[in-house]
Amino acid sequence: MSASKKQKNGAAAATVSKQPHPISAHVAPTPNRELTDFQMIILDLAGDMILNGTNLDDLKELLHAVAQHVWRRRFPNTEGFSDECKYAERIAEEWPLRLTRHWPEEIEEPTGPPPKTLSEMMRRALRDELQDYFRSFLATARMHELYLLKEVLEDAETRAGMSESEEVESRLAAAFMHQIDNNVTYIKVPAARIKLVEEYVALLDRAEHPDAA
Repeated sequence: MSASKKQKNGAAAATVSKQPHPISAHVAPTPNRELTDFQMIILDLAGDMILNGTNLDDLKELLHAVAQHVWRRRFPNTEGFSDECKYAERIAEEWPLRLTRHWPEEIEEPTGPPPKTLSEMMRRALRDELQDYFRSFLATARMHELYLLKEVLEDAETRAGMSESEEVESRLAAAFMHQIDNNVTYIKVPAARIKLVEEYVALLDRAEHPDAA
């Protein structure tokens, strides 16, 4: 989306915001208070769905819940009434149309050529699966978990510029170990020699700490 288009949308939004919506007359004012980090994350995610687009069914579910909340604030002690259900269903059908028209235009991501080898097929399938895991994690993770993941990815990106002599077998694994203050790292070992390597490492440990044997 061009800058000029964004400015037009922003100006339109600013103009509309000055006109009170009929619903606002029935909504009790929310007391001013500082939001927690988790509350800010939820607000950002919900705002992203409304402003930038999401699955239409998910948006309808969100607006259905919002409509029920509006109804209960307008008419306390009427939860579960048929009028509430009809109102929420109507809003869930009408409001998405008013929101989706302002969503930014979707830019199709290049899919690239179809995979030619089994390895490429597995890599693409794994990437798709990881994207689903990340969406779920980012939507539910606690603040300290988000910070940890951010630090790990930044650490791994920094390690990408290391010289060959400094390089480790797995930049991501090394980054995780560094962030949790652990001096253990990963190395690639042929499956047939794992037992021999484990025995050798145990031998080194015994030589370094003879009293522990």
